[in-house]
Amino acid sequence: MQKAVFFDRDGVVNELVDRGNEKHTSPWKTSEIKYYVNIGRAVAICKSLGYKVFVVTNQPGIVDGDMTVENHFSIMNKVITDLEFDDGIAATIRNNQNYKPNKGMFDFLIEKYNIDRSNSWLIGDRWKDVVPGHSSGLKTIFVGKEYTCPEEYACVKPDYVTKNAYEASKIIEKETQ
Repeated sequence: MQKAVFFDRDGVVNELVDRGNEKHTSPWKTSEIKYYVNIGRAVAICKSLGYKVFVVTNQPGIVDGDMTVENHFSIMNKVITDLEFDDGIAATIRNNQNYKPNKGMFDFLIEKYNIDRSNSWLIGDRWKDVVPGHSSGLKTIFVGKEYTCPEEYACVKPDYVTKNAYEASKIIEKETQ
């Protein structure tokens, strides 16, 4: 069995785009992608430890009419290629089995790549990442300052909290050795 690290995309791999009026979204075109400092190093560390690395993301902007399907695929392809992810998947329809906090995207990649859940990780910046990571049997790392979760998921806490994906990769490195 393989081990893996699942990276949430927006807010972990790349910055959110400020749309004004306190609205921050995922990039809607490739020119809006701005990677976080050291994200390439974080992915490389995980790969050097023998992990498959995947990017997972909710992308309601397609259904909402904010981005085209073509732009969505261009963005995903760019992120996967630029950072050398092994694969990536996006959920576009809210309340679907794949849309986080549901765990369908994780289950799909786990089955496709024969992933050992107990030796794999999720790095995310929202409760909607931690919850499916936890329910998929992954160790979870929250990237951010303060973890909050709706009452119905209040018992689900991340295994680790850190400032960014690079620091998360260093936790994984320490725990792997």
